Amino acid sequence: MKKRIGFAVLAAAALVVACGPKATKEDCEKMVDKMIDIQLEGQSASLKEMTKKMMAGERDKLLNQCVGKASKKEVDCVLAAKSQADVDKC
Repeated sequence: MKKRIGFAVLAAAALVVACGPKATKEDCEKMVDKMIDIQLEGQSASLKEMTKKMMAGERDKLLNQCVGKASKKEVDCVLAAKSQADVDKC
């Protein structure tokens, strides 16, 4: 019995390590803003600002889906992206 518990603890620890650190609220805010900026690339500054205001509710939903769930690795990948194709690879 002790051996099974020890194995279960080791397996759980390995799973947590494999998943890596999770994204913080600040990480997610940067990531979501980067995704929006990529989507709006090539638009005028006034159109970008208006669209960002209209997307405020959607931004909040994306943040809720990200914080504590997305990995830091995923966030870093999006932050390094230069295009939507790069984001899609993340």
